[in-house]
Amino acid sequence: MTTITASAVKELREITGVAMMDCKKALVETNGNMEEAKNFLRKKGQAKALKKSSRETREGAVGFSSSEDGKTAGLVQVTCETDFVARNEKFQEFIKKLADQVSVNGENDLLQQNLINGEGNVEGMLTDTIAELGENMQILNSMKFKINHGLIGGYIHSNGKIGVAVPLETDQPCNDDRLKSLAKDIAMHIAAFQAEAVKPDQVPEEVLEKEKEVLGMYLSGHPLLKYAEDLEEFSNFDFTEKVKGGNGEKVRVGGSITEVKMHFDRKNNQMAFFKLDCLGGQSEILAFSDTFAKYKELIKNDSVVFITGKPTDDTDFSNLKLIADEIVTVEKARDIYSKNVNIRLEPNQMSPTDVDALLTMAKDHEGGCGLMFHMTSERGKQQRIYAHNVKVSAHSSFLKKLRDTYGKQNVWVSD
Repeated sequence: MTTITASAVKELREITGVAMMDCKKALVETNGNMEEAKNFLRKKGQAKALKKSSRETREGAVGFSSSEDGKTAGLVQVTCETDFVARNEKFQEFIKKLADQVSVNGENDLLQQNLINGEGNVEGMLTDTIAELGENMQILNSMKFKINHGLIGGYIHSNGKIGVAVPLETDQPCNDDRLKSLAKDIAMHIAAFQAEAVKPDQVPEEVLEKEKEVLGMYLSGHPLLKYAEDLEEFSNFDFTEKVKGGNGEKVRVGGSITEVKMHFDRKNNQMAFFKLDCLGGQSEILAFSDTFAKYKELIKNDSVVFITGKPTDDTDFSNLKLIADEIVTVEKARDIYSKNVNIRLEPNQMSPTDVDALLTMAKDHEGGCGLMFHMTSERGKQQRIYAHNVKVSAHSSFLKKLRDTYGKQNVWVSD
């Protein structure tokens, strides 16, 4: 029988972190073979982990790790059974290694990933930690963050149970220490506030409805923010400006229908009055019998639509009155209203290199819309040039690139 020395037990203990008596037993069972002893302990740990897998994990901690350049980071949440283990040094060490792992390799197939520092995989590391600390554990959440330029800041609250990662992306390389300080300040604010959402368009609808019911207004956000890009793109009315009624010009506004009231005209045909809540204000809409008959399936409370019609009289930001001619759902708006993408160019603005760059951009965003250029000739005459061999998309990503290049006011979509 092989003699098991104290130094061998100590060595195995340092490698595995398992209790001394368990290390000695493993060496006895494997006749002092260190590699077989490690496998013995690993199998024993898996058995222990399996026995504990049905136990509830209501405590735990959050871990954050970022690369030296601050461009990648990992945020993880691991649960355990007791607060005592959650504060244990070994448990905290496990969370740190897991956050490092996610920062490098991401969260996909996390358990099966080979460890970036050490032998085995993440599942084995979790099993070993369960066996050593004697509690069930679960990797509840994990996420990798990555940016091209800027910095990802993080903050773990003093109780270890709240963690925040804040990616601050810049348009060019930036190593300013103030960026790091800003990221941490924002992360601390989010952790202290415990917000239900980071952006207004992420606030749950039930929270917004409760605010409207109690306060008579939306406070944390607005239900229409999820449609903000389309509402801004295809509405042609500015609630901060007055519009003269009776000049024949039509107005298009987008928003959510509320307070629908049905009426009958003199011929006993049904018509409707309702309001349209928009991001910039509110409109009062009148749908005469012909319009109502055509669009009655859309005239319902909470329907998000675009309405095209004629203003009835002078109006300001609080009271746009509109006689509806056409009603289109927000889901169909981009297809219906996007016939041409328009670009206004200044004289001599486009060099051959600029033309090549625009054509490359257009090919990367092919679609069903025409491309129209608006220019002023040397004599001051307005010209429109249609690119016959080019069809582009009206997707917001393409429009953003064009506006970044030519200016927001010089790029628009028309039907």
